[in-house]
Amino acid sequence: ADLWCWIAPLPFDCVESFLGGDNCVRGDNAFIYRWAFFYGPLWLCMFIVVTVNVAIYRAVRKGMMEAENREKSHKARHGKTTAGDILLGR
Repeated sequence: ADLWCWIAPLPFDCVESFLGGDNCVRGDNAFIYRWAFFYGPLWLCMFIVVTVNVAIYRAVRKGMMEAENREKSHKARHGKTTAGDILLGR
């Protein structure tokens, strides 16, 4: 058995109908189904992972920018008031 034994044409050397043949007894267009059932879910998972990572990055970046803006406005109004500023001499 090879990697694709779960979807295979019969006879093995038949010409599939998308290539213009019609001598497959079983598994006509097996090549297309192999790609669709293997690479379809694989690319879907990759797309989901990339989408989730981008969403996490954007959410964290937005939170960091908001915190930075709050810190700047607080310093502008009150000067050195955070413990970190006092300890670090900012």
